[in-house]
Amino acid sequence: DSIKIDFCLLQPSKGEVFGSGDAKLYGLTLQIEGVGLSPKHAQLKYDGFKSFNVVDFNSENGTWMNIPK
Repeated sequence: DSIKIDFCLLQPSKGEVFGSGDAKLYGLTLQIEGVGLSPKHAQLKYDGFKSFNVVDFNSENGTWMNIPK
């Protein structure tokens, strides 16, 4: 199963840290429940050159993106 989530980066240079845990405890800026994310799952960051980087924080299920062509 997958879920589509659309959001904008509020702090593109710092990146958005997302997961399913306690936002304050894990420093999350995007909390997503019920989709199998680790408490502190990954970070999405804009590199300033029309590209985004995803950094996985050793999540249990890994991180992947399905990007339409």
